[in-house]
Amino acid sequence: MPIAPSAGAYEVGIAKQTDETTIPAVAGYSMPVFSGRPRPVQTTSRVEVTDAASIVGDEYKNPDVHWEADITVPAFAAPLGRLLQALWPTDTISGAGPLYTHTYTGLGATGPWIAMYDDFTNATKKATYEAGQCAGMTFVCTEAGGPLQVGFRAVGKRPVDATYTVTTPASLADGYFQAVGATMQFDEDTSTAITHTNIQQLSVVVDKPINALATVNGASVSNLGITRLTPSMTMSLYWENWESYKNTFFGTITGTTPLSTFQSGKVIFNFVHTTQPTWTFALTLDKVWLTVTPPDPDAAGNPLILAIEGKVMKPASGDHVKPVLANGVTPAY
Repeated sequence: MPIAPSAGAYEVGIAKQTDETTIPAVAGYSMPVFSGRPRPVQTTSRVEVTDAASIVGDEYKNPDVHWEADITVPAFAAPLGRLLQALWPTDTISGAGPLYTHTYTGLGATGPWIAMYDDFTNATKKATYEAGQCAGMTFVCTEAGGPLQVGFRAVGKRPVDATYTVTTPASLADGYFQAVGATMQFDEDTSTAITHTNIQQLSVVVDKPINALATVNGASVSNLGITRLTPSMTMSLYWENWESYKNTFFGTITGTTPLSTFQSGKVIFNFVHTTQPTWTFALTLDKVWLTVTPPDPDAAGNPLILAIEGKVMKPASGDHVKPVLANGVTPAY
């Protein structure tokens, strides 16, 4: 009797291409996933003409074959740098080792071309997804603990059935970044972020939608259309005070009547590593208007929760969202 292989035997890989047309046969990093994969995408249409028998026309393939990825992975220290550089293309490295600090900049600039790879390892199905661009990243953690969950989205030109090898595979044994034991800081109306311990869950999203553009003479796409980038963040807070609420509707953290203005503050999320105490990962948002959805009464008596939406704005200098990664990887990604 045959045994059906498990869908859990899976890994995803990523590499930076030296240019648009040179496709690496080696994935720089591979890792397990919480969910998602790179996948080939195609659409079809029917020939819409009249017919004596009133039967719909035959299907044909549109010339738009491409690939899309929407994966969620643990925040492994080494692969995280490669994922970040796909959205923040400049990696400025400092440190003499064994600890190296990677400061990422250039949000909104054209990122490097990337290739992605996947493999159902117990069913020997390998594929290469070439010439892609990052379409956004998401960073999420909750009161449930566990790894910082990193969402990574990409769109690329062509999927190819092709074997590949991996330079650095990541696994849970390597450890990961988490919020447990870390320092979370924010302030509603100043540039000095203050440590808080009432965050139930948080997310930072940088969205950069990309369209795969078909041409009349292609089978797969040859062009990608990059749209405008949008940063955002959310938090859920156990009630501590009404400062965010007052700043939302009354213009200041002590306001009592509506104003046409608001005050912006600063947010810093620091994450620590489970096996390497000197390794860190931080996301800094220098200018954010923290707005509150008024909480509803709850007859069940559950905790009073404030739902925060962060309106991320352009700071005095640098990027809207600033990642800094300290790990053992050298040279720059």
